[in-house]
Amino acid sequence: MLRALRTTLDYIHPKELALANYHADELNVLVVDDSMAARNHIARVLGDIGIESITKAENGLDSIAKLSDEDFDLIITELNMHGMDGQQLIEHV
Repeated sequence: MLRALRTTLDYIHPKELALANYHADELNVLVVDDSMAARNHIARVLGDIGIESITKAENGLDSIAKLSDEDFDLIITELNMHGMDGQQLIEHV
């Protein structure tokens, strides 16, 4: 996961990262993964960087219910899941 995040950041131009406008403790994040271990690991990494409001969903269908109740600043999703996969979730959002 850490390698994937670092690789992603390598593709972002520094001017696109207007992080001064964001405070990690104010972000509301949804983590969607059918693996409880993966959800917990991602939430722990996000917590380590100061994100306090983290909601977890087991799959795309579960996340749709959570999206109807609340707005999220960031959604982190796995692509391959049962029920509704990450691609279908992205298309829905």
